[in-house]
Amino acid sequence: MTEKQEKLQKVNNEILELLDYFHENFDEEMPIIQRDLKSISNQVIELIGKEIKKKNMINQISSKETKLRRELTKIYAEIDQKAWDEERWHCWSCGKSQSLTHSHACSRGQNKELMLDKDNIFLQCIECHEAWENRIWNKIVNFKNLKEMLFYVLKHNDKQFWELIDGITIFYERELNSIKESLNINPE
Repeated sequence: MTEKQEKLQKVNNEILELLDYFHENFDEEMPIIQRDLKSISNQVIELIGKEIKKKNMINQISSKETKLRRELTKIYAEIDQKAWDEERWHCWSCGKSQSLTHSHACSRGQNKELMLDKDNIFLQCIECHEAWENRIWNKIVNFKNLKEMLFYVLKHNDKQFWELIDGITIFYERELNSIKESLNINPE
């Protein structure tokens, strides 16, 4: 007999011993087994109920999200049509006409109430959109519509406005210091 066969025989013997024990003690063990099965069954029912509630909540959120997306898509289409009609079908920040996307002056994540405000949405190329989202100051300061975006932010989100102003100020201070260093001008 091989080692594998010996192990299988050992497992088989253990199973037979358990079956013998179960048959001998069936009357004593049955109420305990029934109680345990009922407890397990109740736990399973409770878990299923919780999963159903979660799924319903997800469906509710999903339906709200779907409605928001539909409204946002409709607004994007209106903005696109207006931009096309006014011959503004280009990035409003740099003028490129490729890879355009919709950007929010006040971010959607921090300003959900402004997500559907048409005045909060600008056409931008991917590069300008990423610059705005990631605060890449050397690009932002050159946006053709920076003033318009800043005025919108000022009206709706003081904190974000001052963060933008601080970022722009620090950028220009660094630029000025760099120019002074290159001209060998000692700052006073």
